[in-house]
Amino acid sequence: MVRLPLENRAPWLMNQPGLGHHVVGQVFEVDEAHVEALDRFEEVGQPTGYARVPLVLHAVDDPDTQLQAYAYMKQALQLTDDIPREGPFEEYTQSLAVGYWIRS
Repeated sequence: MVRLPLENRAPWLMNQPGLGHHVVGQVFEVDEAHVEALDRFEEVGQPTGYARVPLVLHAVDDPDTQLQAYAYMKQALQLTDDIPREGPFEEYTQSLAVGYWIRS
């Protein structure tokens, strides 16, 4: 498995219904084969992996428009005291992503 140089800067959505704040993001349509590949990449079902969680989303420019989607989220118990923290952030920007890339 390839590890990222600064993997501790990985963005986490936390699965804590009723807590936190709205997050701006992007939505992608993918077929079932790509969902399976994303599940493997996000280590769904593994102790340190993400869970794929169904969501109802609202468009920023039209809050009355709803969309059913999934997001990869961590459980709150996975955020232990030994993991460096930043945020929470309302949007994961390019400046936050610096260092979180696989170099080839």
